[in-house]
Formats: sequence, C-alpha cells, structure tokens
Amino acid sequence: MARSSGGTAAATTRIYRPGDKDTPEELKELLRRVLSKHLENTTNPHYTELLKLLWHRCINLAPDEEVKVQLARLMYQEVEHGVITARILKHLGVDKVENPIEQYMFQLPIDTWCDLCYFHALGDRVGMYIGETWGEVPYEPLQKVTDKLHRDEVFHASLGLSNLKKLCATQKRHGPGQRPDPQVVAGRARRLRRLRLHLQREVRQVGHPPQRQRGPAPGLHQRHPPHAGSHRRRAPGRQGQPQVPVSRPPRNAATGRGEAAVFLKQ
Repeated sequence: MARSSGGTAAATTRIYRPGDKDTPEELKELLRRVLSKHLENTTNPHYTELLKLLWHRCINLAPDEEVKVQLARLMYQEVEHGVITARILKHLGVDKVENPIEQYMFQLPIDTWCDLCYFHALGDRVGMYIGETWGEVPYEPLQKVTDKLHRDEVFHASLGLSNLKKLCATQKRHGPGQRPDPQVVAGRARRLRRLRLHLQREVRQVGHPPQRQRGPAPGLHQRHPPHAGSHRRRAPGRQGQPQVPVSRPPRNAATGRGEAAVFLKQ
C-alpha cells in the first residue's frame, strides 16, 4: 500500500526496492534528478558548510543551556537527514553531488537570535511537506523514512516558533551588540514578505489544493472600488492594502485536522 500524506491508504500500487531489475528507468532517473537537487545531502560540500555555519550560530546565539541542548538535537537530526539522502542516491548510482544551495531561504542573514528563530520557524516548516510528499513515491527507501523526516521537521519548526514567541514576549529582544540598524530591519522585513509569497507558490506546486482566499462579500467591492490602475481587490475599510492569501498546512482526511497540528498549537 502506498502511504498518503493524509494518513489514508491510497490505491494499491507496486512499491519498488533497491536492486529490483524491473524498476522503470524513468522512475530511477526522476529520483536521481530530484534528490540530487535536495538540499540535505552529506556528500555535498555546500551542505557541509551550511551545517558548520548553523552549528556555530546555534551554540553562540542560544540564550541558555537548555535551548543549546534542544538545538544540538536539532542539528544531529539535520546531519541524519543528509546521510539518509546520500544513501538513497548511492543505491541509485549517484555517489556524490556538488550542487550549490539555491533556495532563497538560505540567502537570508543569520546574525542574531531572532534571525535563527525565524530561520527554524519558517524554513523547517517547508521541510514538513517533504516528509508528507515522499510517502506517495512508489520507492521503498523513501517511504521508510517519510514518517521520521516529517516528525523531525515538525520538531524543528515548533522549536523555532516557540523560541520566537519567548523572544517576542521579553522587553529586551536583542543582546549586547545585536541591535540591528533600522534600515537593515526594514530590508529583512521586505525579504521575509517576498519569501512568504515564494513559499506559498512552492506549496501549491507540490500538489496541495489551493486554499480559498478571503475577500469581501459579493457587492461590497463595488462600494469600495480599488485605486485606479490596480488589478487587486481591496478589503472593505482598508483602502490601499491588498489582500494576501494565507497558506495553510494540508488537512488530514480522517480527522479533519491539519497535519502540522503540533506546530500550529505552539
């Protein structure tokens, strides 16, 4: 049985294993191409450099020893994920990859504790969808690790959001020498907004149904027309501010609850 991201059984299909001589060459080539682009791979020297940077930030920016222990567990799991990808690719005939890191999230600076919290809360939330979608691939090595990957990424994103909430609840939000320039803060806010829209597009492209957009009731927009030349609809009473659709995690078909319930309850 193929495992679906909603936890329900999909239609019976053949699950291929490493070494199966009848594995379609098209499937193997697709797996090589997709997994070679996957960020987490310990044979990729660019990923190794990223792990070194993140380890340094986790140890030096964490506010206390308890958080350091949690972040050390997180980093251990990130190394595990890289080993998992490398082993799957080795069975497919790919011993090493050297693709540079192109994902936009990893171009953002991580200079403060706040930056690191945002990085885990947002970046690892995207990783949750990997664990959900890999379960649909008819290849046994992927299906064996999908539950672990999803569980680990939920922990990473939940930890990031929890740390971010604690940080925002304190009056002193920056340590000595960590207070950023106002222009830098504004620039990061713009980049985060662009990142949010980019992530929404990425989620839709991996097969999740588009979410229903919130908008004014029929006829209300006629009483509050948009500005001249604008093609977006405006919410009533908020002239000049476009409605932005909010991406939500997929829902479990059996329970009706979101797959990332742990993350959303933080």
